[in-house]
Amino acid sequence: MLAPTLHKEMVRQWGSVISAYCERVWSSWCHGKEVNIEREMLRLTLGIVLKTLVSVELEHGADEMARAANTLIEMTDFRTLPLIDDLLDKIAMGRIRRFKAAKHQLDAIVYRMIRERRAEGTPITDLLCVLLRVRDEDSTALTDEEVRDETLSMLIAGTRRPRMP
Repeated sequence: MLAPTLHKEMVRQWGSVISAYCERVWSSWCHGKEVNIEREMLRLTLGIVLKTLVSVELEHGADEMARAANTLIEMTDFRTLPLIDDLLDKIAMGRIRRFKAAKHQLDAIVYRMIRERRAEGTPITDLLCVLLRVRDEDSTALTDEEVRDETLSMLIAGTRRPRMP
């Protein structure tokens, strides 16, 4: 559904964003100073995903969104044992409350962005605006819930750490 709306120019702009963010991270490192590479790479990917997905700069007011996204990402990685998830939910109530609070917080942020974008109608070159312009075969727009689902799926997928063997 997204393929027809992803124009070459939009993808080229995202390449510029990726390059700029990589340069920014690389230039912040000092020769001889130890770097927590996992944290730096997560911050880099989250910054790139937030900028290309919803036009938000990680450094400028996205702390709330970044914290909630990081909590969801960590909890999503943890919840990989479907047979015992119910038991884990009962044992680790604090963890589940954190997950639900983070999801609620991200939902509120994304729904607010959807409302603002629909009201503005200004052409922004991010994936949220692409999702808002998508039409199905009946020329029906995605619902706010569908846009939210797609946005959160791309946010989580775009920042998820690969599992090491």
